[in-house]
Amino acid sequence: MVKLIIFHTPVRYGGGERQLVLLSKEFKKQNLDFIIINLAKSDEFEQELKKENINFLTITNKSLGDSPSKRKYLIHFLSLLTKIFNKDLKNYWDNAETIWARDFPANFFVYVLIKIFGKKKQRFIYSRHFYKNPDHGIFKIIYLKVLSYFDKLIGVSEMVSESLKNTFPNLKDKIITIPNGIDLSQFEIQENKESLRKKLNLPLNKILTIYVARFTLPKNHIFLIDVVKKVDGFVMILIGEGETKEKIITKIKEEKLEGRFLLLGYIKNELIPLYLKAADICLFPSKGEGFSNAILEAMASGLPVVIFKDIYSQEYGNNILVANSEEEFINYTKKLIEDEKFRKEIGEKLKQDALKLDIRNVVMQYLKLIKNG
Repeated sequence: MVKLIIFHTPVRYGGGERQLVLLSKEFKKQNLDFIIINLAKSDEFEQELKKENINFLTITNKSLGDSPSKRKYLIHFLSLLTKIFNKDLKNYWDNAETIWARDFPANFFVYVLIKIFGKKKQRFIYSRHFYKNPDHGIFKIIYLKVLSYFDKLIGVSEMVSESLKNTFPNLKDKIITIPNGIDLSQFEIQENKESLRKKLNLPLNKILTIYVARFTLPKNHIFLIDVVKKVDGFVMILIGEGETKEKIITKIKEEKLEGRFLLLGYIKNELIPLYLKAADICLFPSKGEGFSNAILEAMASGLPVVIFKDIYSQEYGNNILVANSEEEFINYTKKLIEDEKFRKEIGEKLKQDALKLDIRNVVMQYLKLIKNG
């Protein structure tokens, strides 16, 4: 039986954590022997792992919160070096056949473990979840050295894989793409919008747009204030927490738009599909994504989705509305608000596109890699 260690550095409970839980549930169905080693403390993530009876070990009590900076990640990695000689960690390492590091600092932590514990015929894989890589200077040189120790490098979208190849051309033969997936069964909700809105205490007779994302600068919440100012006829739902939330709240108040926004804070993962089904449109103005679970979830819910070209990847298909500018994003929003037929047509097409990214298909690609290399 294959023994797998997954090194992961959780934030509170974001898209990466949701994706890992989905994968883990499918791994269990396939009787894969694995453990998740958490390199940060996240009560929400651990609660979900316990609920699904997924084996894990958290080796630190330090939390990264909702939206850690690069500096905070680096400091956190340095603090992890004190945890290297954890007895349980050494035992798992010695018995593992495959080691999987999910992004930074897991990749650097695994590199240090290789240097200390050595390679024992294990297979090493690394997955990259963002498309921006260190493209110059000493950090790129260090990154290249670290990634050279991995047998396979996974991009979670073609965009991420191409970014890796462009940044590290010497490693291009190791780079493959395995996209994020989605559990479509979670979005087979029979209740209608009106019933759900009553249950969730949402406006009944309004067009509702929704954005599920941590409040950080790359997520670009501030732009939605401009959208709301320039397009009438809808209420904007924001779900999430993070460092820029208070700034957004202050700006909304300054613009006297409190009646046009609903800030719902952190919502449990199992409730997200209900809020998506209750909405009409997903406005997703983020400027920094690898391959967003939140977009996939909106697509699976049958919502039309507007994004910027910066984050488009071919896995989303040809029906997602891709804006080349802020003006075009606003124009798409206006058309979706005003044209109910267009809104429903785009939503239905995106729902069909989401079928191609069923989590079961994604898991089969990972299992092939884990078992056969």
